[in-house]
Amino acid sequence: MAGMPEPDPLHNGWSSLHASPRGTLAKRIEYHEKVLRELRDQMERMTQRHREPDEWLGESVYELLPNHVELATMLEESGIFTVKQLLECRQTRLLSISGIGEHRLKVIFACLRKAGFPA
Repeated sequence: MAGMPEPDPLHNGWSSLHASPRGTLAKRIEYHEKVLRELRDQMERMTQRHREPDEWLGESVYELLPNHVELATMLEESGIFTVKQLLECRQTRLLSISGIGEHRLKVIFACLRKAGFPA
């Protein structure tokens, strides 16, 4: 119907479905696919958060620091590839890596705590 605002694809009534079944159905499918993608992403993030600490040991530092790729790259360039290797490093060793200071060290510790390791 020309001039009328487009109805919400999830909550539209029978009359809008009857008026233009193809457009509305396609919009509803597109909306539901988007919601499903968001739910899958959310479930994946929740699954990552609920791993046991010992399950993290063999994981890449990129897995531990997914939002801090630059920091993970610095660690790998200095020979620290896994969470286990990171845990074996002393604080002084981490601070000796170029580009890692107190702030980035706090980020590492926060991510380790989030993964279930004691601070």
